[in-house]
Amino acid sequence: MLKDSTTLIKIVVVLVLLRIFSIVYFPYADTTEPRYAEIARIMATSGDWITPWFEPDKPFWGKPPLSFWFQALSINAFGVEEWTARFPSLIVTLLTVWVIFKCAIEYAGSRAAYWAVAIYATCALPYASAGAVLTDPYLALGTVLCMAGLLFPSVSWRIAGFIGLAIGLLSKGPLALVLVLGPIVMSLLVFRTKFWPPVQKPLLLMGSLLVVALVLPWYVLAEIKTPGFLDYFIVGEHFRRYVDPGWAGDIYGSAHVKPYGSIWPLWIEATFPWGIVAIIAAVNVFIKGRAKLYLENITKDPVTFYYLSWAIFSMVFFTFAGNILWTYILPAIPPFAILFGKKLSEWSNTSNNTITSIMGVWFSIFAVPLGIFIATMSVSENPYLVKTEKMLIEYPKVIGLGYQDLWYIDERPFSARYYSNGSVKLINVDDFDQMLKLHPYDELFLAVPFGIVFDFQEKHLDEKGIKWEYVTRGHSKRFELLHIHKTQVPGKLHHPL
Repeated sequence: MLKDSTTLIKIVVVLVLLRIFSIVYFPYADTTEPRYAEIARIMATSGDWITPWFEPDKPFWGKPPLSFWFQALSINAFGVEEWTARFPSLIVTLLTVWVIFKCAIEYAGSRAAYWAVAIYATCALPYASAGAVLTDPYLALGTVLCMAGLLFPSVSWRIAGFIGLAIGLLSKGPLALVLVLGPIVMSLLVFRTKFWPPVQKPLLLMGSLLVVALVLPWYVLAEIKTPGFLDYFIVGEHFRRYVDPGWAGDIYGSAHVKPYGSIWPLWIEATFPWGIVAIIAAVNVFIKGRAKLYLENITKDPVTFYYLSWAIFSMVFFTFAGNILWTYILPAIPPFAILFGKKLSEWSNTSNNTITSIMGVWFSIFAVPLGIFIATMSVSENPYLVKTEKMLIEYPKVIGLGYQDLWYIDERPFSARYYSNGSVKLINVDDFDQMLKLHPYDELFLAVPFGIVFDFQEKHLDEKGIKWEYVTRGHSKRFELLHIHKTQVPGKLHHPL
């Protein structure tokens, strides 16, 4: 199993190749990923690096810009493709894995570090988010850097810790500070100053000024450019969303209402399959009567307690939140991987490696990557399985028309906006007749949602003897594509004077 670096490197290479395949071939499925990708595309094309834009006339106040900066740079460099907006998250996740490796090798040795990397990289949420257009991988990198900076006494790691805090503040906002300070305070309450080498005051001052210099200018510029940002983002997103399960102030979608405590079953999903393995191992320890010994060891070792505090603080914090997503768990998975990696390392050194146990390990490592690989193969062959508009909006281009000739009725999905470079148009079903009268072209395409009764009848243009006709050209999972064109009615030719 994981006894040397060569095996680990081979595993990581296979995982990266599998993930790259999905990054390239899995289409954007509405809503989250293409929404963030479209925001990054608008940033790349507009040249506005201060304010992310939800639409060209509507600022996006829901997240700071760090992830959008990297995604927009990638789009500018490589074009508007699925992988270009996703690729930065893969790099960020690999950096996170490297920091986890450094922490684990310092904590419990190389064998434990190999296990920690394998666990984190193949848990469902880290693997899925590695190469997804999300802000959470950046928050995970920021928190793991910040927490590692407190563990290692060297000046370079201390500075890296402050940079990590800045990354968190520029990717998710003040939440990063909460997730970092929580476990630090817990550790200080138990172990006082004996926990880690103290940060020298000059370095603490320099690091704090560095964070302010990296973070504050953007927050000030964002508020100046679009007044109201700070109130919505700081008060709305960080306070009202947390305390009010039915918060109606979300101007970019709907609140993700969950019962209190839902974060814990989501943890099982996010850490699959390793979380289930860890639960089984914990139950086994309890049955054998060794739970008390484990707890005593945790309370005696400040580093173990630090990792445990880090792993559970965000879980406890979000237990009392009414609006949650499983991605909120991502910053808590690195310490879980480090702690459980240490235990698996000890187990592999003392137990007999039976065929069953070896097969179980390899299943755990490749269950999620192979599952996503198979899903990608299926969706690439049949994109109608997911909510993507990729195939639908390609048809006008195939026959020589532009994306500007495609109209969506009542809703314009983000995947359609991204794939068309923002060219597809939106129209209300009640305004369609008037639009036909004013449309300057001889043909257009209309995407009509399934479930909406669209009574399209022949539309005559009075004395000119011209009518509109349509034919169905295709569909996505949610929309039917109508090709609408003008036709001359026989016997009613129009002769200009």
